[in-house]
Amino acid sequence: MSPIEPIDLLNQMFSQFDRLAEKHGLEKIKTIGDAYMVAGGLPVPRTDHAEAIAAMALEIQEVMKQFAADMNEPFQIRIGINTGPVVAGVIGIKKFLKLLLILLTITRYSKEHRNTVTRGHQFVAQLTQKVAMAAARAIMLFPLCVGTARAAIFNPSTGHYYDFVSGSFTWSEARDAAASSSFNGSQGYLVTITSEAENDFIVNNLILPNFPVDSRSAWGWIGASDAAIEGDWQWVTGPEAGTAFWLGNAGGSPVGGAYSNWEAAEPNAFLNEHYAHIFTATGFVGQWNDFPNSERLGYYVEYGGLESESIPEPSSVFGLLALGAIGAGTLLKRKR
Repeated sequence: MSPIEPIDLLNQMFSQFDRLAEKHGLEKIKTIGDAYMVAGGLPVPRTDHAEAIAAMALEIQEVMKQFAADMNEPFQIRIGINTGPVVAGVIGIKKFLKLLLILLTITRYSKEHRNTVTRGHQFVAQLTQKVAMAAARAIMLFPLCVGTARAAIFNPSTGHYYDFVSGSFTWSEARDAAASSSFNGSQGYLVTITSEAENDFIVNNLILPNFPVDSRSAWGWIGASDAAIEGDWQWVTGPEAGTAFWLGNAGGSPVGGAYSNWEAAEPNAFLNEHYAHIFTATGFVGQWNDFPNSERLGYYVEYGGLESESIPEPSSVFGLLALGAIGAGTLLKRKR
């Protein structure tokens, strides 16, 4: 291969990448040999920077597949995505604006994952996954070769993750299973629903996209019970454990204006029904009912609030110092 050939090839590829960067509102930083570096969330901060970087990464893979097909060559690519601070300034005495990426952001990806990302795949750092979730996108949008095993859904209004576990569990079994689970370092617990917005989030993200309206498969335990004192409904799991929210059976009243979403004839304490669950039926999707511990359902699990950890929200810090997602794709050399 003559020296001009790889230059021409890279020019074609990088020109396509430039178009994608422009399409997604991302900032091309520079090229380094056969590497292409792009950043999101600068120079103007944006809340969906990680999402935009991930979308471009997926399209880059498609571009490379097309190059491979058109030229009958086994082109492959590694893509790494990380999140961290970015600062800009004038370097030297010439008026040339150059972005300096704080070393931790780039070096952490480069050192830790250079050998963990297989060809034809991309790596998404855990922090970037969290930030992308804050933009209300599930992490399973991208084909991770490193990452979490299950796609719990992030709720920006609570800062917690939510999931539904299908199966056949008594309430006690579900409580114990949820408490023994974890996601992104947060311990799980049977969900505690303290607002209409939170209940709607569960319905719209865990029930309606996955189950028919009348499917019993979506019925699931939540962390409420009146087993201690009949009619004294409390949250007994998670950070709200011990908090009373409803007094009485059907026709009872909320405690201190607390939220509940009982079906009109519930709770009714029929046959030792002391444990709450979400059920689905036409006109009743997401409403609550009480069942005995002997019933077997799936369960809704919540992650977050039991620890001091917090999920970073996308934000600018000062001037051009911002939280941004950094995407770096390294082209493998063309095989001869």
